[in-house]
Amino acid sequence: VVNPVGFFGGDAATVGAKEVLRVLRRGDTSADPDPPATLAETFPVVRNSILVLTDRRWLTLGLGALSGRIRRITGEWAHEDIPAFEYRSGSLVNRVTVVFVDGSRSSFDAVNGAHPDRLIAAAVDLYQGGDPQPR
Repeated sequence: VVNPVGFFGGDAATVGAKEVLRVLRRGDTSADPDPPATLAETFPVVRNSILVLTDRRWLTLGLGALSGRIRRITGEWAHEDIPAFEYRSGSLVNRVTVVFVDGSRSSFDAVNGAHPDRLIAAAVDLYQGGDPQPR
């Protein structure tokens, strides 16, 4: 679960695979008239969104504020666009920094219950040619 840096969000959403697939099939037709200068500018750090790793790409998905249901795809990147992460563990909240291939960075906070460490471990497994397995 992605939250802006400094935001302490106690509500972690659990999203089933069926819900993710439903949104992926529907797609997102929104267009940005001004292209961003860096890849980090394409990373939406807003409350009520989740970061998802698939076998083909990274996604951020916007969640409904009240329902917690996935509303739309808010960002999409190839694995090659995000070669690294920086992770700082905290007692309640963890700081995750996404490092993009162009050198730009975007940081967000994630509560321990969202298990960002597992997501990063799965990315490492995938990038090293393994099969990303939940831990």
